[in-house]
Amino acid sequence: MNEFDNTNFKFKVIEVNLDTDLQKQFDIASPKERKKLAYKYIMKNLRGEHIAHDGRIIYLGSKGADKITHSNSLIKILLTPYLVDLIKYSEFMGLGDLTKVRSDGYVKFAYYNASVKIGSIIYVVRLNIGIDKNNRCELYDLKPIFEQ
Repeated sequence: MNEFDNTNFKFKVIEVNLDTDLQKQFDIASPKERKKLAYKYIMKNLRGEHIAHDGRIIYLGSKGADKITHSNSLIKILLTPYLVDLIKYSEFMGLGDLTKVRSDGYVKFAYYNASVKIGSIIYVVRLNIGIDKNNRCELYDLKPIFEQ
């Protein structure tokens, strides 16, 4: 991971290692199998509460795992083993209020940006954090994702 200092926080470019066993499984799996592998990995290895650099406690569970892994985005699948690092090393960008409570219980969203390197390309990833009426925060999705 490459570090750069921005005010009082050390940001990192999270480097995706494409040579891990899981990444190699993604490489040979069909898109449907990739989604299942990623979902299973999140639920078995990453589920729970994680702390963002600004102290916000962000829960990673089935709602976010489902949203992230049911996408056709290969980048999202490749990032699944790094979700905790994305939470930990992301920069808070702001809050978005909703005009009404959504069916999933969110009343607003917090947005964080993180940088990741896949191969030689650096991407900026926006973490969408759903916040319910009790102020509980949950990783909901990763979008947009764009080249830096």
